[in-house]
Amino acid sequence: MRRTSDGRDKTMYCVIVGDIVNSREMDFETREAATRAVKATLNGINTKYKDVILADFGIVRGDALEGVLTEPSYAPRILPEIIRNLYRAQKVTLRFSVVIDELSVVSNDRNEADGPAFHTALEKLDTLKARKSDHWLQVSFVTNTVEQPLVDGLFDLLTALTGGWTDRQREIAWAMDESARKQSAVSEALGISPPAVSKQLRAMCYDQYAYAWIRLEVYLLDLEKKIEREPVAV
Repeated sequence: MRRTSDGRDKTMYCVIVGDIVNSREMDFETREAATRAVKATLNGINTKYKDVILADFGIVRGDALEGVLTEPSYAPRILPEIIRNLYRAQKVTLRFSVVIDELSVVSNDRNEADGPAFHTALEKLDTLKARKSDHWLQVSFVTNTVEQPLVDGLFDLLTALTGGWTDRQREIAWAMDESARKQSAVSEALGISPPAVSKQLRAMCYDQYAYAWIRLEVYLLDLEKKIEREPVAV
C-alpha cells in the first residue's frame, strides 16, 4: 500500500463492474437460472483468485455484478473466465467495465467500497449499454494512463476480430484458453481432428486474439511496477 505523508491511501485498485445483457427481456425462470449461474461462477472466481481480490465478486442491483482487485494484471485472466463460464452455463452474455483508479472508501465489502474507480466504471458501463450490442465480448478498460488510446484500440480490435466467429470457433478458442493452448487437448475434448482444429484457429486468427490478452496482462504488470516506484504526492 502507498500512502501520502498525511496517511491517505494512494493505492490504485482495479474495479470491475458488469451486467447481464438483455436481462429485463428474460422470463422469470430464465433470469433465475442466469442469476444462479452468475453466483456459482463468481463464487468460483472468489476462491480461485482470493489472494488478489479486495472485495469479493457478487451480484448487486439485481442483474449487475461487482468486484475489486488489488492487482489489475489479473483482470485479463478473470474476465474471459467469467464470460465463457456463464455463456456455457446459461448462454448469458455480459458486458464489463474495468477501471484502474483510487478508492475514497477502501473496504473488502463491495457495498461499502467507493470512489473514482467505481464512478468511472459505472459511467463506462452505461456507454456500453447504449450500444445495444448482443456480442459476447463487450469490455471497456480504463487505465488512466497516456496509453489509454492504445488500450481502447486493442479492445476495438478484439471486438471486431471475434464478431465474425461462429459458435464452433468460439468454443475452440475457449477450449484453447483452458488447455494452455494445446491443440491436441482441444481436438480430444471437442472431438475434432487436429487438422480441423488447426484450420479453424488460422481462420479465426486465434493467435492474434490470444496475444492481445497476453500483451494486456504484461502491460498491466509493468503498470503495477511503475505505480509502486512513483513518488507519492502530498
